[in-house]
Amino acid sequence: VDDREETVAKKVRDAETEWVPYVAVVGSREQAAGTLSVRVRRDRSVREMKPDELAELVKKEVGDKPRLPLYEPKLLSMRPRFK
Repeated sequence: VDDREETVAKKVRDAETEWVPYVAVVGSREQAAGTLSVRVRRDRSVREMKPDELAELVKKEVGDKPRLPLYEPKLLSMRPRFK
């Protein structure tokens, strides 16, 4: 979860440089519609989808591969940053 005090564009750009496969953005428009604006790295598309649809997409992609817990804080503001 990117909770930093940065613009949305900066957060998305940083996610792209870290090879994040799916970037979900939730703004007032998405909250009102109950959807997410999801940027898919693989085909560089932006799709509107419901949270359940994104969860299913990720589950399908992960399949039966092992899932490991994150060993760093969930919030980006708490993670160490190296430049």
